[in-house]
Amino acid sequence: MATSLSIPSSFKCKFDECLLGFRARIEENFQGEFLNGFVDDVDQENIRGAEDQIVADSASAEGRTVITNDTDFLYGIQSKYGIIILWGGFNMEDGNWKCFRNMNSTDKFEAIQVLFQDQNCVGEMQRVHSQGSQKIAVLSASKDENGALVRPWTWKIRDPTDEERLKWMAKKEIKDMKKRGAQT
Repeated sequence: MATSLSIPSSFKCKFDECLLGFRARIEENFQGEFLNGFVDDVDQENIRGAEDQIVADSASAEGRTVITNDTDFLYGIQSKYGIIILWGGFNMEDGNWKCFRNMNSTDKFEAIQVLFQDQNCVGEMQRVHSQGSQKIAVLSASKDENGALVRPWTWKIRDPTDEERLKWMAKKEIKDMKKRGAQT
């Protein structure tokens, strides 16, 4: 089920290595809704494993918004056409938390597909692209009266809160310290 845009969206994006394996299926499912080649990934350019700024520079050179689930992209990484961090999750029927980062490939693909189907999200992604801003897309799900998950899941694109930024910055600093320690 694709969006009902009257003309193909000019939005273009680059998936980083956190989202490998989805490019071809997403592009195939949205033929006619977006321009051909609207999505690529770091494997196509042989920059898998490259520093985040290199990925952002590559996306900028191609007029693409970076889409990732790596919160490190919020800190010091510049991209002319913006960055969208895929985040969030929901409580499963059994009460366990299912976050986007840890979803299996099938569920992650479904979630990404929902993002591109939602006209409001597509509009927000186009705004991120035109403004070169940094946003997070937060995945959520509702439950019916019996506690079963209702599909499709939903996304909301917004600014990260100060609390989220502080939490992710602390994680990045710990990761950076470990990285520096491993290099000495």
